[in-house]
Amino acid sequence: MKKILYRRQSDPSKRLKNISVLTRNEDKESMTEIHKSFMYKVSLAEDYLSENIPPQVFIKKSLDTRKGIEKFNFRVKGCFYMKHERKLVKVNFIHTLNIVINWKKKIFSPKKSEVLT
Repeated sequence: MKKILYRRQSDPSKRLKNISVLTRNEDKESMTEIHKSFMYKVSLAEDYLSENIPPQVFIKKSLDTRKGIEKFNFRVKGCFYMKHERKLVKVNFIHTLNIVINWKKKIFSPKKSEVLT
């Protein structure tokens, strides 16, 4: 069974927009939860940096074999510039992807007889 939750928030006074999608899926082997988040904050650009600054990428992965839980976290932080109504604005963004898998069978390695043959 698959469930999807979509949430969109914006605060014009803070110039902030957040879009979030949460997906839960359950099958015979596992329960999977995927959370995607996109956050943008707009501000007037005081100075334009002509050099291209690459975004920062953060990746984490963990595996708990005792509980049968796998976690994956991917985050990208950065900024870009754009023109809006003849003004230069800076947009800071954070994109996040979180995946959690709960395995129903907590066996991660094959049986010894399968390895030997």
